[in-house]
Amino acid sequence: MKNWIGMLATAALLLAYPSGARSEGLNLLWGGCPAGGGVSNWQFACSSNIGLETLYASLVAPAGLNHVEGVVLTLDVISEGQFLPAWWTIRNIGACRNGALTLSTVFASDPGCTDLWLGAETTRTNTWATGYASMLNRGRLVATVMLTDTTAFVAAEPGVEYFALKLPITNVRTTGSGSCEGCSEPACLVLSSMRLIQFKGAGDVVVTAEAGSRVATWQGAASGACLFVPARNRTWGGIKTLYH
Repeated sequence: MKNWIGMLATAALLLAYPSGARSEGLNLLWGGCPAGGGVSNWQFACSSNIGLETLYASLVAPAGLNHVEGVVLTLDVISEGQFLPAWWTIRNIGACRNGALTLSTVFASDPGCTDLWLGAETTRTNTWATGYASMLNRGRLVATVMLTDTTAFVAAEPGVEYFALKLPITNVRTTGSGSCEGCSEPACLVLSSMRLIQFKGAGDVVVTAEAGSRVATWQGAASGACLFVPARNRTWGGIKTLYH
């Protein structure tokens, strides 16, 4: 039988958040979630290889999320130029900044939203494609988060905003010898969809609407560059193959 991790926190959630419905959907911000001071645009001087810039993907939960055991996020990076800069080639062997992106579900020190995973251990995987859908100025990240305990799930309270995933991007190879060009070029990052994987029989839920903004910009990218693109759905069978 599945462990009801989330149910013990329901009363606390009701007290922690004010009454009044908020629009369900996605948010993608730099530095935190909306109530924690997150911002839509990030300016970086591109003058250091030290430190990192962090994106937060959050969800204002819809109804029906009572047996969540994982999520699949689809994130598109779209540059204003004709080609996606090498600075954004953040994964795959031979990529200029392979390994610059990591995934985290540790939110203990992040204010403003509730941890969807309630501190439980998760397993995280991702795939990256440069030039996705034959668009040379676009890259696509598909990130999967699953509770490591395969007997566990969490329940999400409708209308409450939850942290789903934190995406730290290191500044490695930004400047100096061996650096990767294109850090200063404006770009958009679009959280195209979030699929919430539920225990067999409960039914997965796919969210594509935005609660506030599912678009984060880099270096002041113009809104016209932020093309909204459809996300290809992944089946639960396909997700399970990542863990076997």
